[in-house]
Amino acid sequence: MDHQTIEQLERKVQAAYSAIAQEPQARHSFPVGRALAEGVGYPADQLDSLPSSTVESFCGVSNLAALFELEPGERFLDLGCGAGLDLLLAGRSGAHGVGVDFSDAMLEKARLAVDLTGLSETVRLLKADAWNLPFPEASFNVALINGLFNLNPQRSAIFHELSRVLQPGGRLYAAEIVLEEPLHQSDREDQSNWFR
Repeated sequence: MDHQTIEQLERKVQAAYSAIAQEPQARHSFPVGRALAEGVGYPADQLDSLPSSTVESFCGVSNLAALFELEPGERFLDLGCGAGLDLLLAGRSGAHGVGVDFSDAMLEKARLAVDLTGLSETVRLLKADAWNLPFPEASFNVALINGLFNLNPQRSAIFHELSRVLQPGGRLYAAEIVLEEPLHQSDREDQSNWFR
């Protein structure tokens, strides 16, 4: 994929996710919000304990919080944090974290949620690209990713960055949508439907 195509795809994905933050009730090309969160397994009482603005803009692919366990004092990275649902749940553990996203609109929603939940002393937010993280080597014990790889053509660079910023023996908790069968040749050649 050439550089221009990659940039076009990135802009389309960024616009789609910013729209979810700005207008969560609008029609989107994929499910979002509380019904999606409950559908992938987040318990209703857990969602009730979070700011509604975070839950309404949820667009992950799994109940990642059912997978991760964090210890107080650990450092975690929530890569592609969106409006902050997993970020807030991880931050409640006593671990210190950084939520990274490339959408200003999503980061603004996550910042509001961090302030509302009183986690601003232990959780911070940063705008950055997943394939070019502004952290030193071995910065984190844990990385969380809830649906990021299938939206980004620079997957190899993202994995490289994750291996660089995670400590040796660090843990990666990731959930992703995967194809059950190969794409037809015409779908592979048509980049226009790469992200709908």
